[in-house]
Amino acid sequence: MFKARFLMLAVCLLGTTSPAPAQSSLDDLSWIAGAWSGDAWGGRFSANYSTAASGLLMSYSRLQKGDRDISYYEFEVFSLRDGKVHLQPFPSGKKAGGFFLTECDP
Repeated sequence: MFKARFLMLAVCLLGTTSPAPAQSSLDDLSWIAGAWSGDAWGGRFSANYSTAASGLLMSYSRLQKGDRDISYYEFEVFSLRDGKVHLQPFPSGKKAGGFFLTECDP
């Protein structure tokens, strides 16, 4: 009788627990590392992403139109905050509002 009650209790407890939410990792973004470029916005857009190291993943991007100077550039810093990937952009070198990654489907 004790074994039956213990088994029922164990089944009930295990049935009501939910798995812990998966923690994000900068490694989730490993696919983005490297150089990316293409024609966009009337010019040549290029972006370079580092691999994750020391808790950071960094990138820079630029838009060049013809032979003229860079018409746009941005730096980005990816880090972990409270177990979530956070992106802090710096468009034209100025800190802007950051945000958290909510979905990653490479």
